[in-house]
Amino acid sequence: MFRFVALVSVMTSGPVFSVGVAGHPHMTIAVSVDGGISVDGKPSTLKQLDGSLAELKRRHGDIWYTRDRGNGELSPGQLTVFEHIVRSGLPIRLYTDRTFKTEAP
Repeated sequence: MFRFVALVSVMTSGPVFSVGVAGHPHMTIAVSVDGGISVDGKPSTLKQLDGSLAELKRRHGDIWYTRDRGNGELSPGQLTVFEHIVRSGLPIRLYTDRTFKTEAP
C-alpha cells in the first residue's frame, strides 16, 4: 500500500505541520535511546513537545512516531516521551525508522 503525502506545510503561530491528502495535519516524532526528541526533524524539549501536541490536537491531527531501537526495549527516556504522547489522546502511527516511509507491523 502506498500513501501519498502532499509536501505542503501549514504555517501557524506555533509549530509547522505537514498536511496529508485528506487535509489532516501530522507531526513526526523520533526519539533516541537517551530520550532526545526530534519533532518534524528539529530538536525539541518535553515542554516544547507538549505545546506542539496541544496545537496538533486543536487541529485534529495525528502523530507519526518512531524510536531508535537500542536493545529493543523502551529506554527510560523513551518511555517518558511516549507517556506524554499517549496523554495527548492523539492518533499515533508507528514507523520503523526516521524516514517515516514504512509503518511498523
